[in-house]
Amino acid sequence: MYLATAGNVLFCLCGWLLQGKYSHVSLYFLFLFSLPANTAVLSLLTVMGFASVLSLLSIPANTVLHLQGKEKDAEDLIVDSIRILEAGGRGESFLCLRRMQYLAQMYIKSNRFAEAEILLRKILHMMELSKGWKSFDTVVAAERLALVLQTAGKLREAEELLERCLGARKKLLPDEHIQNAANMLYTARVKMQISNQLMRRESSRAMAELDMAKDLLHKCVRVARHVLAQVVEQKGNKGPTGIPRKTGNDAHSAALILLQSLNALGSLEIMKLEFPGARRNGQEQGL
Repeated sequence: MYLATAGNVLFCLCGWLLQGKYSHVSLYFLFLFSLPANTAVLSLLTVMGFASVLSLLSIPANTVLHLQGKEKDAEDLIVDSIRILEAGGRGESFLCLRRMQYLAQMYIKSNRFAEAEILLRKILHMMELSKGWKSFDTVVAAERLALVLQTAGKLREAEELLERCLGARKKLLPDEHIQNAANMLYTARVKMQISNQLMRRESSRAMAELDMAKDLLHKCVRVARHVLAQVVEQKGNKGPTGIPRKTGNDAHSAALILLQSLNALGSLEIMKLEFPGARRNGQEQGL
């Protein structure tokens, strides 16, 4: 009986999704996830991998609600789906991690950085235990957390985490890889913020942070230019047929990082003028 009921639920949902009847889908999901955790139908659907079926369809219910503008319902639904996966012993599964990452993005978009930080710390801890720091997934999770920490003003922790990420990336990638340049750009920005905080009370430490940021930015510029030069060379060898998509993406990333690094270097030089005595010294040198 329960198996037939679960089958009917899946059949109805798939049919509505194919017909574009998103309101039917969202109402049905809200009903299902409002049921007690021990409800037979809901338990059976969970055992059957109900969430996995929808994931394979690439139309998760929270996305349906999001498309309808029902942000709160979408958030509640994904929170409930994470809770159900954890209760079913799948809290460390790829599906649950992906749901957590999606929820963290929702928190960030709504400026709820404290909640995003808690969730991203949990994700990073799970990644460290399951994959270690030799995995790109762990590095990416750590970088996401570092950027949220930066936004929250926890600059020292963000700096340490980004530096650890850079060390891990350099073990996995060539030194001239554009992803290393992206990490160095993030780290340089954090160091510039730290320098700005220290400027009035510890000018020597503030200047040291700026010097390290400047060194990182120069490395970013060098790597970005190297990648762009490689792309131009490959394009010349390919002729009119163009270049592979991955190479094109690298070129786009390199151009963006190059522009942002040069802009950051300009801001850094302006910051130096704000240091106590910097303008006076400049005027004396001009005389």
